[in-house]
Amino acid sequence: MAEIQGLTHLAFRGVLDSLEENLGVNGKNAILRYIGFESFITNPPDYDGEKRMAPEDNKTVWMGVREIIGNNGYNSLLYRAGIFLINKVLSMSQPLQAVVALEQEPIEKLKTIYSAYLYNIGLVPEQDLEIHTDKNLIVIHRAQCNECEYVIKNPENLKGIMRPGCAFVQGGVFQVGNLRQDLYKVTSVSEETCRLLGADECLFHAKYELIKK
Repeated sequence: MAEIQGLTHLAFRGVLDSLEENLGVNGKNAILRYIGFESFITNPPDYDGEKRMAPEDNKTVWMGVREIIGNNGYNSLLYRAGIFLINKVLSMSQPLQAVVALEQEPIEKLKTIYSAYLYNIGLVPEQDLEIHTDKNLIVIHRAQCNECEYVIKNPENLKGIMRPGCAFVQGGVFQVGNLRQDLYKVTSVSEETCRLLGADECLFHAKYELIKK
């Protein structure tokens, strides 16, 4: 199993920006203070697509949001954050803009654009991404999940969790699949299995439709 990676600075900064977008400056800062990340209030990571945060930093943020907002609020907020992240990162990164603009056949474009997304959230596209053209289905494996790591360490944290909880990735997977609607669009994203519910991996299914074949 590959070693878990942290988010790129670009993606992590997008997470902080999305918290501010959804909770306001005071809400975001309250979470950062709660988890002991006051330094990010005045000195947040830059929008760098190569540098990576420590995996522990990712998990600390997810757990802080869950503890303050609760499980239901967490899922709703992080789904919106996942969508916001894609738009924010794309607006700040010329290399990613070039990836989106690159002219390719639809299936190749799906592979390219999802590979870029998986890289930024710490996954390995070559092992974690599948595209089944016979089913119009994108499959994303996440055996090591930052959102789940802190929660499953303590069984007490699992109380009240009745459904998959990786809404941040679910929102991101949806939005990534709708950046080139001239070629395809993703119509639905489901988290089929989740480590919070005892599975070995968090597994996402995205259904897509081809606009241009």
